[in-house]
Amino acid sequence: MGGPSTDAARRSLLLTAVSALFLAALSLLPANRAWLADVADYYARLPREWRAMDVTERLRARHHRNLAVLEYIGASLRPGDVFLLPPPEYVRRHFDPVYWNWCEPKYFYYMLGRWPTVTPDDPGADRATCTVTIDDRGRPVFQRLVGPADVERLRAAFRE
Repeated sequence: MGGPSTDAARRSLLLTAVSALFLAALSLLPANRAWLADVADYYARLPREWRAMDVTERLRARHHRNLAVLEYIGASLRPGDVFLLPPPEYVRRHFDPVYWNWCEPKYFYYMLGRWPTVTPDDPGADRATCTVTIDDRGRPVFQRLVGPADVERLRAAFRE
């Protein structure tokens, strides 16, 4: 005598079982297995890191080159600068593909102390005074911008 609530409960249980099997199968794929091992290792190290490292050391250990690029940019900025943030696609193509997060607007804004930024697609991008490009050797290079012509030149370079 299965009523509507019993059928719904069976469907829910079946869906839960199928989902669990699917997740177990996904965790057996080599890339996912490596990722899960990294996540488990990170959480195993976390209590020891909290005891042995201050906030700045943990930030540097966690964000490595993302933080190094932001520190480089921060040291080059002057009061009144508006930073033209390179698009993530450009940075992924020319920089280390693992450490490209520094150019994400929310990450940049939070990690660099809420510095004024614009993106190339922003209508106010012409007010940008500086940016970072990636040189032929994959290193960030800070550049000063002089007017809208520089911004247009960089928009074209970011699309390449």
